[in-house]
Amino acid sequence: MVAEPKIIGHPLPFSKTLFGTIKRACWCIPEIVGSSALAVVGIAMATIGVMNYINTDGDNREYKWVYTVIRDDDPRACKLKNPVYTQYKC
Repeated sequence: MVAEPKIIGHPLPFSKTLFGTIKRACWCIPEIVGSSALAVVGIAMATIGVMNYINTDGDNREYKWVYTVIRDDDPRACKLKNPVYTQYKC
């Protein structure tokens, strides 16, 4: 009787395409693939949040830690959060 060779590794064949490589990575190292995917999602969400903050002039708060003097001819004078307390005519 001849002993059959033992198969080392996983018996599932994966294709040699990019999708097959991703499937093989998910099969072999799921922790690394999952954490990498969550990291990419987190970086994308942080980028979108920072872009929204910049586009909506997020640093223009009514109450600040440091006083800021804004003159009449400053273009930021029209963007004040609470225009009730201002004397500017924009």
